[in-house]
Amino acid sequence: MTHPGTEVTIRAAIVADAGAIAAFNCALALETEAKALEPNTVLAGVQTLLTRDGLGFYLVAGGGSGARGLFAGHLRME
Repeated sequence: MTHPGTEVTIRAAIVADAGAIAAFNCALALETEAKALEPNTVLAGVQTLLTRDGLGFYLVAGGGSGARGLFAGHLRME
């Protein structure tokens, strides 16, 4: 059953998603491990992964547009 406005799109992350992904990674570390990560370091790591082949990838899923409709997906390391 599909409800109006609940459609979700899954796609490979792009560099423009890096800020949202980094923010979600920082929030997850704080919530699950009580670790406050340095946001600029996390952002640099996410940007590196997204721009260098063979390091891995993120998938993002969302409905709507912008960070408000974006959810961090999974990371796969090769």
